[in-house]
Amino acid sequence: IETEAAKYCVKTCEQGDGNVIDSERAGLDALAATCIVQVPGIIAWGDNYLVLEWINSTTPTSVQWQDFARQLAELHKVSVGRFGFHDNGYCGESVQVNEWCDNGIEFFVTRRIQPQARWARDRGLLSAADGDALDSFCTRVVQLVPEMPAVLLHGDLWSSNVMFTEQSPWVIDPAAYYGWAESDVAMTCLFGGFPDSFYRYYFEACSLPEGFYDRVDVYNLYHLLNHLNLFGGSYYQQVASTLKKYS
Repeated sequence: IETEAAKYCVKTCEQGDGNVIDSERAGLDALAATCIVQVPGIIAWGDNYLVLEWINSTTPTSVQWQDFARQLAELHKVSVGRFGFHDNGYCGESVQVNEWCDNGIEFFVTRRIQPQARWARDRGLLSAADGDALDSFCTRVVQLVPEMPAVLLHGDLWSSNVMFTEQSPWVIDPAAYYGWAESDVAMTCLFGGFPDSFYRYYFEACSLPEGFYDRVDVYNLYHLLNHLNLFGGSYYQQVASTLKKYS
């Protein structure tokens, strides 16, 4: 909306569904508090709306992608020593379980994969055989993912949730929590991905264990299951392919 004073972005949801609004506010506040990445300022809110600062976006330059890669690497050094967040959140329209956990493997399996798998099976989107494959996958995660600390994540970091102005990069629509840095970076590989230079700059600034690209599909299974639940069977083959890869 435009007023005499300024232009604003107004996001709405179903009447009275204040948990969605509270979740986005909490994520924006957590990211803003780091003073590392730019997020839109919160102007006002209610049970079913959120008014945000307007971002006049431009086409990013290679230097801006470099800036964002290094900012993200710095964000991924912000840690509280355990996995989760102070409240459950949302990734899209799906509840994101954020109950605190001291172990990253346990958090990923019990707060990310298993809830999505249960919802998909309850809705008939996965077969009993798929459920068995998911159970097998969950037992293998400890062999697939090296030990890593819990750091602050954007949580829904795909290309449309990164914007650029002439001055700086911005991130929007967070599903923030403390988890594995590689989870954030892995999601950037979905839905078109980021420029190759982004990954070069990021890995120069943030030391992660070797073999990241071998683990991308492990982390992204969560988002594929979420998209299966949100948008239906068009995502089934990607889920099935990932399960087959790790069976």
